[in-house]
Amino acid sequence: MRCENSDERDPCVATCIFHHTYVVTQALFRIALVYRETERPLARAADADEATSDFFLRSLDKATRYRKCRHYDFYDYIDIKSGYPGHIPHLTMSSPVLVFGPTGAVGSAAAIEAHRRGAKVYLAMRDTKKPLKGIQEEGNSDSYVRVQADLAKPETLKTAVSTSGAKTAFVYIVHEIQDGMRSSFEALKEAGVTYIVLLSSFKVENPLDSEVNKMDMIGAFHTTAESALRATGVSYTAVRPAYFNSNVFWNLADIKQGEVELLYPNVRFDYLAPSDIGTVCGALLAEPRFQKEAGQSFYLCGPELFTQREAHAVIGKALGKEVKVKEIDEEKWYKKLAYMPKPILDTLARGMRESDSGRDDPYGKIYKEAVENVRKYTEREPMKLEDWVKENQATFA
Repeated sequence: MRCENSDERDPCVATCIFHHTYVVTQALFRIALVYRETERPLARAADADEATSDFFLRSLDKATRYRKCRHYDFYDYIDIKSGYPGHIPHLTMSSPVLVFGPTGAVGSAAAIEAHRRGAKVYLAMRDTKKPLKGIQEEGNSDSYVRVQADLAKPETLKTAVSTSGAKTAFVYIVHEIQDGMRSSFEALKEAGVTYIVLLSSFKVENPLDSEVNKMDMIGAFHTTAESALRATGVSYTAVRPAYFNSNVFWNLADIKQGEVELLYPNVRFDYLAPSDIGTVCGALLAEPRFQKEAGQSFYLCGPELFTQREAHAVIGKALGKEVKVKEIDEEKWYKKLAYMPKPILDTLARGMRESDSGRDDPYGKIYKEAVENVRKYTEREPMKLEDWVKENQATFA
């Protein structure tokens, strides 16, 4: 038995046998609907399909290659080397999704995760010729499609949505857009997008009209964007990550030299991998069950709280070298990071100053739930700082 689109070694026989097992399992889940109640009642046949996929998700290894098997009208992840099926997230390919910013660490991870979960991913780019890091387009031309779009130009958004047919989209905030991105969100809605995953910030607090959200620039422009999105009436989830691991790149030159100059080195941060943030966003794009559970916003935090001093010790250990820490004052810190907008530096300096003095704990009661959110939506453990450094070792070299 061979597929119409078979390779020289076609694993279709194993695949088809596995498919029969999958269908039998699905049937059992459907029968269970009649005879028992579950913690999350499976009220529809589609829920049985989802439960079946969840069952197989927990029992299969990750795929090494993605392709379609025409023997049955469903999509398989197949390990070509071994000839056996791998990770099968869904019985059918999910709806197309639109991912803005796929050249960035978060956008790239969102695209990869949505694809891994069965979605056809349209990569919305201002420059469609720009290289993409980490996204395996070769051999996946039917799964990743580049489309020209600019969040600052609403007319291009309508074209991108029309081309893709996407109903869900991942969007980041463009700070230069003067109306808080209201025109961009409206354009996506008018074009047919019904659910948006917005990359927001840990600095935003509920309710959105709280005075706290007006106290610094980071919180203010993210709050403005969330408010603009809410005003459109489109269903959405604002994902609010805390401290990106990649912020340590502000001191990359110092790390390479073995001594880092830090402001308030005893202030704690959570060190969250950008790839984890993107994976959460991609899961939301591709999984209707997550969209229902997520609500309009939630927070994300890294798995461990470290002082800056401790974090750079972890970085040094991962790199196999000593990284010394030298404390500097605010004046020198401002000069060191003069290339960044001053309002951003003001926000960061004030936050660290208050944390260092003990007047403010930005994590408070949110931290444990925020870490659990990473586990919930990635369906794995969050990446530790040490592992992230090792993964990005070439950048630190």
